[in-house]
Amino acid sequence: MQYNSHLLISLIFSYCLTAQNYSAEQSLFDCINQGYSKKGVDLKKLIISFEETLINENILECKTGECYQKLLTKVVNNPMLDYNASKLFVPHKARFENEDSLPFNKCLENLRFKKTFSFAKIDKFKIMFDSIMRVEDSNATNFANEILSVLVENDFEQEYYKYKIFPLFNMINFTPLLDEIFPGQKVSDELLDKKIDLSNAFTICIDSINSIRTKSLKISLNQLKSLVRDYLTQNEYKSIFVIKADTAALFRNYLSVREVIINEINHLRKQYAWRNFGKDINELTKTQVSIIKSKFPEQIIIE
Repeated sequence: MQYNSHLLISLIFSYCLTAQNYSAEQSLFDCINQGYSKKGVDLKKLIISFEETLINENILECKTGECYQKLLTKVVNNPMLDYNASKLFVPHKARFENEDSLPFNKCLENLRFKKTFSFAKIDKFKIMFDSIMRVEDSNATNFANEILSVLVENDFEQEYYKYKIFPLFNMINFTPLLDEIFPGQKVSDELLDKKIDLSNAFTICIDSINSIRTKSLKISLNQLKSLVRDYLTQNEYKSIFVIKADTAALFRNYLSVREVIINEINHLRKQYAWRNFGKDINELTKTQVSIIKSKFPEQIIIE
């Protein structure tokens, strides 16, 4: 009986240690995994792969929290150094996203309802993360500085925080890899340099909760479709679109917004071809197609 009592005490003690080691961040990351294919197996592999890329390319010295702190401190103190990684985190991550977000929402609801963990730091981090990304001139230096003000050394070893802060490197290295984000999309040097006049641009924003907004108004994709068509017809020869997205936004929402824009451009091009040349656009000469494309140009800037 005494042996059984000692065994029971040992089991209870072991359980308590396990519960203490299992953090709110890990529980939340488990919920996030519910929204990915293979219950997050691909997402975890992606995080490991991106971390290894940072190390192999001498951007990050090692996997410890101390090394992450050191790197972010360098970003703050020496913003002109080269922190460019050879690949982005978000575009690759998007390939594994599960369209069904219900498992994540249900898991998160249950997690907060049980009140097993304190979400104080997670909530503080989220407020910081969202606020810095809403600032018009937000950049990698500001982002790194804010992260260091919230997280301590051990936090950087949590998968959840790696998942959230890796988009920092997208801010450093976003424009050069637009072709990787949107394979086959041609982006002119003029657009990349952003020397073009944007005063009349149609700007679309995707916030951290994946709402689509224009001029601060929340809109649906159907409403966006109508607004884009009106804008194109009112701004022939000079239409240009700017898509701004929070780093927490799902990558598929980039694609959805971009698809609406391109579909409307193609719709108006085809309509103009029939009305003015009596043929499908694919049957027109290069000169005729060039005339139509100049009237409804496909100019999209990703910020």
